[in-house]
Amino acid sequence: LAQRLGVVRLLERLADKVMPNAWKLNGTGGGVQDAIVALYGDRRRFALAVGLHLAGWLVSCGEAWLILWMVGHPIGVVEVVALESVIWAIRNAAFLVPAGLGVQEGAYVVVGAAIGLPAEAALAISLIKRGREILLGLPALLAWRLSVAR
Repeated sequence: LAQRLGVVRLLERLADKVMPNAWKLNGTGGGVQDAIVALYGDRRRFALAVGLHLAGWLVSCGEAWLILWMVGHPIGVVEVVALESVIWAIRNAAFLVPAGLGVQEGAYVVVGAAIGLPAEAALAISLIKRGREILLGLPALLAWRLSVAR
């Protein structure tokens, strides 16, 4: 609703006073608000993006369920979805902390305790997920670094 009402356009105008043309998109002449409106205008692509995001999030819930089952602390699907929902909300709220380091781990322990999950099982989820991020992230960073070096 805020995006539709033009809150971003207001932010563009405020930023334009300090840094003229900083929010203008290269070559289009339009700003971020215009890009947002165009994005929502393509309903098919928007629905596809929402669907893919939801699918990725559900896979993350399945991953947490599988980890808990493998470490000997299985919980129900509803509890896993609740746990992952709150964890991602906390992690997104703490966007200033790089990679949510420490925030994710603490959130798993605190929220896990609220649903009856032992601290060691909650920490196991967090560390295993962190390991996945490192396993996928480091090769991507190295490939990017090599491509920039050339």
